Amino acid sequence: MLSHETVTTASPLRNLVSELRTDIESAKAVPALAAGFTTGLGLLVAQIAFGSLIFSGLLAPYTSQGVGLVLFGNFAACLVIALAGGFRGAISGLSPALVVVMAQIGATMDADGDALFVTTTGALMIGAVATGLCFLL
Repeated sequence: MLSHETVTTASPLRNLVSELRTDIESAKAVPALAAGFTTGLGLLVAQIAFGSLIFSGLLAPYTSQGVGLVLFGNFAACLVIALAGGFRGAISGLSPALVVVMAQIGATMDADGDALFVTTTGALMIGAVATGLCFLL
């Protein structure tokens, strides 16, 4: 019984390793890695800029934490899209229109100091989760 469970759980891992080996040995590996690196670098720069814009003004002392949150959120979104998406080349990121709305939310919060950061971050997280759930439905 134990060996059957081991084979069952090891099979998807073997399939993944086999697929990765095939991809690495492919003639398309270098162009795909170059395209992925270029896209990732562009996305990284854009997300840092967006995080800096959202966490500006009264939130400027929290810019580094805000940029970190934006980068982590984008990483999580890209991971979900890569693992669950139907299109192999899909990536995800914040749209500029959404960034403007997020910056406006942060600028209109009625709080000071740490309370402002926590309230703004909470509002942005609730908005992101609610949007995600609406899209799933």
